[in-house]
Amino acid sequence: MAVVNQSPPPPAAQGGGHRTLLYGHAILLRHSFSGMRSEGEKVRIGDDLILVSVSSERYLHLSISNGNIQVDASFMQTLWNVHPTCSGSSVEEGYLLGGHVVRLFHGHDECLTIPSTDQNDSQHRRIYYEAGGAGTRARSLWRVEPLRISWSGSNIRWGQAFRLRHLTTGHYLALTEDQGLILQDRGKSDTKSTAFSFRASK
Repeated sequence: MAVVNQSPPPPAAQGGGHRTLLYGHAILLRHSFSGMRSEGEKVRIGDDLILVSVSSERYLHLSISNGNIQVDASFMQTLWNVHPTCSGSSVEEGYLLGGHVVRLFHGHDECLTIPSTDQNDSQHRRIYYEAGGAGTRARSLWRVEPLRISWSGSNIRWGQAFRLRHLTTGHYLALTEDQGLILQDRGKSDTKSTAFSFRASK
């Protein structure tokens, strides 16, 4: 137990908002990893996170191919940030809940989206990373659907399996062996290809 000296500090220690640390003073030390999240903790709105496929252990990654930025599954990590667009619950404000409609951002205005509706069906199922106006359009909206939980409004936790359902098409984000990262019809979507989880950034 630390003993605190109750006598007033000398006049030299009072200036400029600084205090002199003396023997017997109690101090609080903050570990450099105190802000890190661990598996099982609730995901907070605004946390930097890594999106990983549960079955393949591959990360949702931004890559550049022929000058084009694309989203694919890789063993390299990309940091994302989740922003809800609406919340039906005020019980635990600040936490990500199942059923939240979100946008996944990388940076300030670049988000995970699909192409505009003037593309053909195979192109429309590809996943893109787009800056600017995409962050205000419905095609960048995703619903977080927890797996193995019977209610929608539960907290999403680090390492917990969930699916991302594209709001305007109703299709699920899926990682398939033959086509890679795509939007998949609800009827064809199995848990193996559509289960993802959040991991804390290193």
